[in-house]
Amino acid sequence: DTILRNTILSDKMVESLTSLEKISENQALIKLEELTPLAQIVPDAKPIAKIEKPKPAVAGKKQVIVRDGEEAIPGPIDIEYKDKMDQSAPFKTSTGNMVQTWGRVGADNKVMGVWGEFCSVDFDICVADGACIDACPVGVYDFFEFSGNVASAKKPLQINEPDCIFCLACEGVCPPQAIKIYPQ
Repeated sequence: DTILRNTILSDKMVESLTSLEKISENQALIKLEELTPLAQIVPDAKPIAKIEKPKPAVAGKKQVIVRDGEEAIPGPIDIEYKDKMDQSAPFKTSTGNMVQTWGRVGADNKVMGVWGEFCSVDFDICVADGACIDACPVGVYDFFEFSGNVASAKKPLQINEPDCIFCLACEGVCPPQAIKIYPQ
């Protein structure tokens, strides 16, 4: 209940209720409160995206995302990361799946970049609260230790990325908006 009421899911639920049941936004909010009686309201829990003007690209070159690994990166994930980061070495999971990576620098985990081809998680933004692990109905994610990263030492690694059903549950519950799902 708390996750539903304190994330972007509440906005989507209200939007859905207003369109499906043809009720006002206030009535939808009341219905949402009735549906989630155990929710604890967290003030300012929904992150507000910062809108930055993109830097002009140099002709013939892609815009580059540069990180130093000294501080956590605020969300949301840059959905054009494949155009702005170089692809780095893939990571083999315990299940035998290969997770593609972009923007990863070295092996010290200071700059981890974005992991996952269609279940993409920016590990430099991720705070590892586990909401995506709890929300995923097919077990795409599992915690894995990546000591050295300033945002968090453990990350929700996409050990079963090929099993994703593109329900967007993980994307909707991620507090720093570090996840982007690209339906296949």
